[in-house]
Amino acid sequence: MADLFNIIYGASKCFITLQPNSKVPTANDWPNKGLTFEDACYPNANVGLILGEKSGLLDVDLDCAEAVALAEIILPRPNAIFGRNAPDSCHYLYRCTSSGKRVAFNATGNKSCIVELRGDGAQTMIPPSIHPCGSELHVNQVNASEEPVQHADLLRSVALLAASAELMQNWTMGQRHSLALGFSGVCLKAGIEPNLILHIIQHICIHTHDTEEKDRLNAIRTSVGKPKETIAGFSLLREILGNDTAKRICDRVAQYAGIEAQTALTLSIPKQSDVLELGQFADRANVTEAKMGIQFAKWLKGKAVYVIEANQWMIWNGRYWEADQSKKTQNLAFAYVQDVKSVLIDRGSVNDARDLSSYESVKRLQNITSFASTRLSVSASLFNVDPMILATGSDWVNLETGKAHTPDPNILVSKATQVSYCEHATCPRF
Repeated sequence: MADLFNIIYGASKCFITLQPNSKVPTANDWPNKGLTFEDACYPNANVGLILGEKSGLLDVDLDCAEAVALAEIILPRPNAIFGRNAPDSCHYLYRCTSSGKRVAFNATGNKSCIVELRGDGAQTMIPPSIHPCGSELHVNQVNASEEPVQHADLLRSVALLAASAELMQNWTMGQRHSLALGFSGVCLKAGIEPNLILHIIQHICIHTHDTEEKDRLNAIRTSVGKPKETIAGFSLLREILGNDTAKRICDRVAQYAGIEAQTALTLSIPKQSDVLELGQFADRANVTEAKMGIQFAKWLKGKAVYVIEANQWMIWNGRYWEADQSKKTQNLAFAYVQDVKSVLIDRGSVNDARDLSSYESVKRLQNITSFASTRLSVSASLFNVDPMILATGSDWVNLETGKAHTPDPNILVSKATQVSYCEHATCPRF
């Protein structure tokens, strides 16, 4: 064990002796009494590692099963992983180029710690110590060649891990779909990469045995690329989790994204009332599937059309119209209900928003979609009528002029090449 730590971290005097089966140092002034690993080892005693500037090391202490489950996809790859092989506890150890003070991320007030970043002024118990619970600590992984990290960058990642782990702690039946949409909405508005969001939700589904993983991920994909003002975010989380928990999650997402915390609270921008026409939703007796379908059709304009002859929805994918083979339209109906609820909550009509939750069932979403289809019906004969438009993998090309332009959902084009347009490409032989 001495060789392991000396090879990775050098033989600097950054170890201390801890009391047997304890995390408590034997010396009162332990930050200033660093020893070599050999000198810190005593029979039946534990060993601690001084963190921060003293050793050039930072420790991420994963204090719950959710943080352990998500760490590998959110945190950078550590130089070493160790712990007592428990599902709710693990340590990621990093070499660092800059250090900082200890930061703990809790769930409810100070009662439950999710994850902790330890640095200056902190120490951590290392193998082969015996945890107070009686389990021996083991090194599980060593990545000696990994590059050092900066404290600020690692802190950002730990903040996102804390937000994601708390989301996972609340991943209960009946609200998972809305949680996926609300969390992904906050993350997308904060500028977080969609692939990272998808990986987080996918891992949450796997570790919580959520059998509707595909539905969660498809719901998120429908939000990617949409205008930010049409995506539900903080207000949807607040409806489900309460203000304090939703605010805490948003604050930590904001910390990861490097934006102001107040910005995270306003990431749910009010929708256009002329499109949603919210007045009807304030009268419970006036809310019907038919009227929801009418408003959904207005909300859906430019996103989907219904082909009469084929009894088929077509979805605008940003380049051309494609057949809806995976019930994306039904997911859009769910997103529409979330948008309406989000606006009602923002306006203080929490009870009205709660009443709309009954429209989130599969049957009602299908009925809403069916009513919308009569308002968005088009004939198949209207597709691909202009032979001079060539849809490519990026732009549309006017074959008469040779000029490229942005794809237009108002023109019904359903055929496209997979090759993107390149303005400077040459064609010596045609």
